[in-house]
Amino acid sequence: MKKIAIIGGGITGLATAFYLQEYTHGAVDITLIESAPRLGGKIASAQETGFVIDGGPDSFLTRKTVMLDLCRKLGLEDQLVGSNSAKRTTYVWSRGHLHPMPEGMMLMAPTMVLPFLRSRLVSWRGKLRMGMEMFIPKRPKDEDESLASFVRRRLGKEALDKIAAPLMAGIFAADPEILSMQSTFPTFLEMERKHGSLLRGILQQKRAKERIPVRPGPKEVSPSMFMTLRGGLQQLVDAIVSRLHPQTVLLNRHVLSVTRDQEQYRIALSDGPCILADEIVFATPAYVTANLVQEIDPVLAMKLRAIRYVSTATVSLGFESSDINFPLDGFGFVVPHNENRQITACSWSSTKFNHRAPEGYALIRVFVGGARAEALAELDEAALVELAREELRAIMGITATPLLTRTYRWHKANPQYDVGHQARTADIDKIVAWHPGLHLAGAAYHGSGIPDCIQGAIKVAQSIARKTQHKQEEGRMTEISRRLFVSSNGGIQVVPAPASNSDRPARSSGPHDFAKNPMLVYWEMTQACALACRHCRAEAVSTPHPSELTRTESEDLLRQIAAFDKPLPHLILTGGDPLKRADIYHLIDYAHMLGLTVSITPTATQDLTFNALLALKAHGIESLGLSLDGSSVARHEAVRGVEGCFDWTIDALKNAAKLEIPIQVNTLVSQETADDLPAIYELLKSLKVMRWSLFFLIAVGRGKMLQPVSPERGEELMHWVYDLSRVAPFAIKTTEAPSYRRVALNRMRGEGMLSGEIQNTPVYRGFGVRDGHGIVFVSNQGDIYPAGFLPLAIGNVRLDNLVDVYRDSPMFRALHAPSLFKGKCGQCEYRVLCGGSRARAFAYTGDALASDPFCPYEPKARAVSSAMVS
Repeated sequence: MKKIAIIGGGITGLATAFYLQEYTHGAVDITLIESAPRLGGKIASAQETGFVIDGGPDSFLTRKTVMLDLCRKLGLEDQLVGSNSAKRTTYVWSRGHLHPMPEGMMLMAPTMVLPFLRSRLVSWRGKLRMGMEMFIPKRPKDEDESLASFVRRRLGKEALDKIAAPLMAGIFAADPEILSMQSTFPTFLEMERKHGSLLRGILQQKRAKERIPVRPGPKEVSPSMFMTLRGGLQQLVDAIVSRLHPQTVLLNRHVLSVTRDQEQYRIALSDGPCILADEIVFATPAYVTANLVQEIDPVLAMKLRAIRYVSTATVSLGFESSDINFPLDGFGFVVPHNENRQITACSWSSTKFNHRAPEGYALIRVFVGGARAEALAELDEAALVELAREELRAIMGITATPLLTRTYRWHKANPQYDVGHQARTADIDKIVAWHPGLHLAGAAYHGSGIPDCIQGAIKVAQSIARKTQHKQEEGRMTEISRRLFVSSNGGIQVVPAPASNSDRPARSSGPHDFAKNPMLVYWEMTQACALACRHCRAEAVSTPHPSELTRTESEDLLRQIAAFDKPLPHLILTGGDPLKRADIYHLIDYAHMLGLTVSITPTATQDLTFNALLALKAHGIESLGLSLDGSSVARHEAVRGVEGCFDWTIDALKNAAKLEIPIQVNTLVSQETADDLPAIYELLKSLKVMRWSLFFLIAVGRGKMLQPVSPERGEELMHWVYDLSRVAPFAIKTTEAPSYRRVALNRMRGEGMLSGEIQNTPVYRGFGVRDGHGIVFVSNQGDIYPAGFLPLAIGNVRLDNLVDVYRDSPMFRALHAPSLFKGKCGQCEYRVLCGGSRARAFAYTGDALASDPFCPYEPKARAVSSAMVS
């Protein structure tokens, strides 16, 4: 059994152990080593006489949904508590008074004019300077800069001193003069780059949101921006520990050294024994990790030591509410450094969250230390309590003796994302990649919040699980062959994988290397659908599958797609009905942030209104795919199975045209629909469509109830399609009928067209594309298929990397190589540009590499190169 060692029992180490246990189903031996007597790191909670006190973080951002997902997995959903949004005001101590932060501030920039103008926090001179931001030219260079430099440059010194700097001190315990914008607020840098101005970018975002309609039906209640757990965040730690296998955790054990021992890591412990591990995860502060990897890689150790840490402390004080005359009507206040006070911030904990103090009592938490006052955090407990009381007396007028005090000191526990941090971590990641089985995770690298730490833990756990669960490629090929390539007579058809990379197919006829990068990634976001189409591949139903990819898992899938080489594949969101996903717009926006272009194929129901299409346009959808399977109500609804869907489809097509959304219409070609194709064409001529895609039936799912056209009839239809394409006001393509490329190529050659002219035709774009080669499909549960109609699961994005599966799995490699195709498809001179329908071959024979039975063409006894159109 593979042995995994995790060093560090904070939230990152705990989450890594939890997800590893889940992903591998107990198939690995996990040991988590923690030097302290308790687990959780900076997450520490205490309950005392009705008060609930968090010593480190007291909440988490819900927009990073991974934490919410983990709480649900752990059965803590009923313990989640949102912040009191009615009292969310944050104050700033300035010139001897607490001033409310103007409503609508987006960290450092105002999004609402009147509240900002009325505020007394910023002088009129400062307001005028901030308003001039729209006229400040954008920075010509893309290199990293400090937050202080950025804010001074764009919004002025007063915005830095009174707003940005104290807020950042509260979030990162950082010095704004060296805090990296690139690593902490890349969104603002992107706004400047894209719009030339923060204010202009914020205005554009607001306008886009205002254009998004409120969808009919019951409103979904969005979670608060900040949430916590009823009994303190220690509940999260306790819940994870309760799920870990016994004997997993070693407490009070110091790791003395880590060395390489052949293919394993040798870990020397303070109590004498050594542990050997196949994989090792360092979830410790960077400077601790540096000491431990010194013998393995001194350069890595040097890079890790470059990440600075600072000390902080929190002091929580409980009072009777009657002893506090100051109105606790907000979340608390922050203190600018230039005010020369001894605290950086104060949280009114019992106002921010319910269940933090008994009825009639209040809980206040004071923050001390950080990058600009680190020495104060090192004071002893009594001195910290006295310091906190002095500051509350001066700022809030609280003179009463607290009923309880609780102090937490965090020595060198806050990593600092100094300018250049992103480049440093990139170097660290590269060096780590040179050491098999070595992993780094935690707040020091790619995000310091709890959700960031959990996300990092998931990434490491997935990486280890993938390697653990994969057999050697040859063994996997044998297993896949036995499972998938069952012939009609019950025999086994084994498809050998190419012996080496040199056996991979040459560059396809088209402009991409489809063996390396797909052109299209189809993602079936959900199985939920309101229709009952007779040819449905997935047999969609009205409700989502309980194992549907979560938002966090969906974001990870999008990151995997974005990891392909540029130009990135085009993402097509399909289903079911992708609009049934509550997070559809978030995921579209996230895909765009990663550089992906996105199209969508929603179901034409009564919910696909003008406003719904407007929302899709506002979120930057490239094109829209809608299905039209009949020229009349009766013929269309006979295929789609729901009364009214013909009118909904026509209305959606017209509304999309009004909104200038490019439209592809998809039409089924079967014996039931073939004679109606000319009438459908005439109907489409009256609508503003971009492309007509004719899908030649594959008998899978519900499609087994329909009858495909014969090969001879299919050939006739392809010639009809070619003739029509010469005069149609839109492009025409075929789906699962790649032999149309042979027909079109020969027709174009017969017309005397030259190679360059052929390459400029719409049909040329599809040359070489086939199931699993230029196309990859991901199901709503994360299964990876060569295509939607080729039901061979080759992996799952929860455990497998999509790029690796597409490029290197035996099945995909076989689909990339037409020389491995069988029967006449393997002998055909058009096998590179056509390749036949692999989905149809599998549906009819059980062998994805067999001949496509739909094609009547008999190949000549010769082969041509893949560059045969040149």
